Amino acid sequence: MTERRIPEATFREQEGLLRLVFNNSSVAIFSIDSSGRIGTANQRMAELFLIPVETLIGKEYVDLVDPVDQDIARRNVAEHLASGQQNVSLERHYWRSNGTAFWGQLTARHMPAYKDGRAGLVCVLSDITERKIAEQHLAERSGELEILNQELTNTVAALAASNAELVEAREKLEHLARHDALTGAWSRIRIEESVQQEMLRNSRYGHPVSLIFIDLDHFKRVNDGYGHAVGDEVLKSFCDIAQKCMRSTDLLGRWGGEEFVIVTPNSGLMIAILLAERIRKAVMAYDFPGVGRVTASFGVAEYREDETWESWLCRSDAALYAAKEGGRNRVVTDACEADEADEAELLDLSFLRLVWRSTYESGHALLDTQHRNLFEHANNLLIAVIGERPTDEVAPQIEALVSDLLDHFRDEEAVFRSIGYSGADEHAQTHQGLIDRAGELVAIFTSGELALGDLFNFLAYDVVAKHMLSEDRKFFGHIQAVRDTAV
Repeated sequence: MTERRIPEATFREQEGLLRLVFNNSSVAIFSIDSSGRIGTANQRMAELFLIPVETLIGKEYVDLVDPVDQDIARRNVAEHLASGQQNVSLERHYWRSNGTAFWGQLTARHMPAYKDGRAGLVCVLSDITERKIAEQHLAERSGELEILNQELTNTVAALAASNAELVEAREKLEHLARHDALTGAWSRIRIEESVQQEMLRNSRYGHPVSLIFIDLDHFKRVNDGYGHAVGDEVLKSFCDIAQKCMRSTDLLGRWGGEEFVIVTPNSGLMIAILLAERIRKAVMAYDFPGVGRVTASFGVAEYREDETWESWLCRSDAALYAAKEGGRNRVVTDACEADEADEAELLDLSFLRLVWRSTYESGHALLDTQHRNLFEHANNLLIAVIGERPTDEVAPQIEALVSDLLDHFRDEEAVFRSIGYSGADEHAQTHQGLIDRAGELVAIFTSGELALGDLFNFLAYDVVAKHMLSEDRKFFGHIQAVRDTAV
């Protein structure tokens, strides 16, 4: 008897403990029978719904659910009872007896033989209203933030669009500041900027640069006779013609009215004169719509070391004035210095080439033949410069010129010594300096770091033209004297 009473006492003690927990739990605990009605409920359940425990017993569970969700709740209970699914956890909206509502977290466990051999559910329900309100506030706040983020995104996009418009407007203003609105040629400001850069390059690296000053002849007659609109078209057509004649490195700018300037980088006086003549002929040959023939005058000046921009511009302007005074429709150079005068003399503007003259002859058949041959090499190179031919096409011409130049220097030095010319050694040293410099420049040109115009100015101008017209002429008289003595 004693052994049986101990388990019974323990059982009653455990049962009492469970009842104590059941009645004093902080969460609602209840059961649902197979018909969907509440079988048991604790005190917390009564407090949660404001319904006495005895009234809850036998009440259909779904009557406690928000009317909107009752049909869904009824199906869920039936399915859970029938399926044997062990555990279900869900959130649901409930109604109290006083008409207020709250959110509950429901956890239901399936009991196969709850009552009369039928299945039932034991449920735990917690009030999660505060959490749901917090979640709702968080969702609302998140929505607000999303709206703000979208507004910010739109604002950023608007600012980006506005910035793009500002950049475009700035670029347009810069374009207007740097270009002539009518012709599209560079503005005076841009030309002066370019001139300063080229003067600096000349000072640092010795790159030649020339300026062409242009004025359309009798342009006032065009405006007065045909109107300013037709005159504007003439100006635009002139720029189109000039651009087609120019190299990609040359810069055309409108100086004012019918006056234009062209900056020719890497170009000595010789190339600039040829370019000016090329444009002059193209303008003269063009039939301007509504006007007919129009001509232009050109003044050309090469930049001199340590010269100011104002002085350089003044010289080209003076050359232009001389062209107009000389009858217009011509190219005039400011060749005040001896070397520049010799260079201008070299040119045959009718054919845009260097021309050999009888005054260049030394009287020695071999040397004169070689001189003429070097002139032809220079002309071929000049055509390549004006036509902007590719390096691989020009390289063989340069090699041929340098090779013939070496042969000429060797033969010329032999002639000097054979006739007892006293300046033979000094002249040979000059040759060697030119040869060394030629080798350096050809190597730099081949590597792609030197413009063809620079190489032309040295090979065709400094070596072929200037050296022949200055240094070589010093011994012409000696050759003549030796020849006369032999006779």
